[in-house]
Amino acid sequence: MKKILLLILLCTSQWCLAIQQQVNEGDPEGFLVDQSYSTLAKDFFSGFSQVWSNEYSDAKQTVTVQERLSAANGSSVFIRHKTDVIYKVSLNRRVDNIESGRAAAKEVIQYLKTLGMNRSNSEDVADDEF
Repeated sequence: MKKILLLILLCTSQWCLAIQQQVNEGDPEGFLVDQSYSTLAKDFFSGFSQVWSNEYSDAKQTVTVQERLSAANGSSVFIRHKTDVIYKVSLNRRVDNIESGRAAAKEVIQYLKTLGMNRSNSEDVADDEF
């Protein structure tokens, strides 16, 4: 039984690593990748994905919601766009983590829209004008 669970865990982590490598290489677009493990982070991702799918269904960017567990700090969630961390939050049981996820999604969506506008504006400017 332990060997089966270990195999499942290994395959799941390898699959997540393969998805993350594809994200970093720029192949897929518009995905929301869940790398959360605890109930707190799953609640956060639930709220985040609700807002993401309602308000940003035409997303061209792929975002990864990644959890890092720590004995000292509990659960920390990092939201990554490509290789950059664009949002970080520490979760705890006393806060509504679903609502925290919704608030984070609104900030991340605003950031990505601003990033997209800046890129499209910079395409209009010649290289020698920088």
